[in-house]
Amino acid sequence: MGPSAASGMVANAPPSHHPPPPLTPPADAIAITADGGVKKHILTPGVDEGVPELHSRCFCHYRGYTQDDGEQIVSSCDDGSDEPAHLVAGRTLSDPSGLTVGVASMRRGERAVLYLSPEYGYGERGSFSFPSVPPNAALVYEITLVAWTAADEEKPREEMFFEERLEAALRRKNRGNQLYAQRDFGEACQSYEIALSFVDPEMMFQLHGCHLEETQALRSKIMLNLSGVEIRLGRSRAAMTHADEVLKLEPKNTKALYRAGRARRKLGQCAQAKVMLERAALLEPDDAAIKKELDHIALEERKMRNAQASLYAGKLVPQQNPPAGEREGPGARDGEGNDEGAGSDSGSGAGSDGIAADGQAGVRGDRGVCDQIYRRACALALDHCHLPDLLLPHVPHARCRRHAARLPLASCAAHAGWPAAAAVRHTAHR
Repeated sequence: MGPSAASGMVANAPPSHHPPPPLTPPADAIAITADGGVKKHILTPGVDEGVPELHSRCFCHYRGYTQDDGEQIVSSCDDGSDEPAHLVAGRTLSDPSGLTVGVASMRRGERAVLYLSPEYGYGERGSFSFPSVPPNAALVYEITLVAWTAADEEKPREEMFFEERLEAALRRKNRGNQLYAQRDFGEACQSYEIALSFVDPEMMFQLHGCHLEETQALRSKIMLNLSGVEIRLGRSRAAMTHADEVLKLEPKNTKALYRAGRARRKLGQCAQAKVMLERAALLEPDDAAIKKELDHIALEERKMRNAQASLYAGKLVPQQNPPAGEREGPGARDGEGNDEGAGSDSGSGAGSDGIAADGQAGVRGDRGVCDQIYRRACALALDHCHLPDLLLPHVPHARCRRHAARLPLASCAAHAGWPAAAAVRHTAHR
């Protein structure tokens, strides 16, 4: 409805011409809010042309009373004028919020009575200015909606007041939610991004107290919705960034943990994703979506282990050593060959624990085995894997496996005769 709809508004009689409304909601009163804190009883139906859009400017006549004693606390005609007052439909930042929530449910020309619980009135503190309202007072409003005009979407952002910017962001968020439900993820993403621009960091820097809390809460909701739609669009890194921003303020936000973990899984960061999803599972142990993501990670971990085992199966087993008289290699050249094999308890150059006496990692009695295993590991680029898990099954003797599990790769490399630079390089990868 355009601004011209406000003309001729005085044709609707102001509430001063009507008797006081009933102070108790009748049985057919309609609950406007889910908790029943705002109820409406229609006295005169309005024109069937829809209700005001969110944050529309509504032109109304109204009178307010305390429910306990019926004392009038306010009237839109207190100044003696028949001109209607202005309310913003659905605005919850000002008291009484129940009045603006109620008018958002009305049609043009409708006359109704609104019943507000204290939470939707002036709360436990009441009001000691105008209007004067006792603490924890339930209120009753008789109200007539004369006309309404849609919110001004063309007003420059820098000219908006705080409430207007917050409401503009909320409208864009709600529009994004509608587009998301229609699976129009591209348009939904754009709507969320515009919403976020109305509550940017520059604005946040100027706020404090309840205004800052209100804005932070809305900004977090927008970023979470944006993170969700970015995952749908395959923009996992952006989704992770927005979810992480929420976690800076709300470390226990389950939805943020879930979306941050899901985005990381899609980026291949399974270890970090698992940590975040496990934190979310502690907060919401019955959440099916979180369990599903953890199952995805467990499956990918199994696939990785199986792929590694398949890739390197049979490739790390060293060749059988030739007879002692024909053996060549570091062990034979150094006079450390041993006919008793790698598991023998006798031989020179090693202590009783199987570690070389000079401190270099080695397997007592068969340096060739160590040499072959680790040279093959280097050739197969196993620097980034957990070497003991892949190599130890191929070490032929239990005693050698126990020692090899403790051997640093650089030490084995040096023992096997690799260049020092290669040993340092492989150690750095570890």
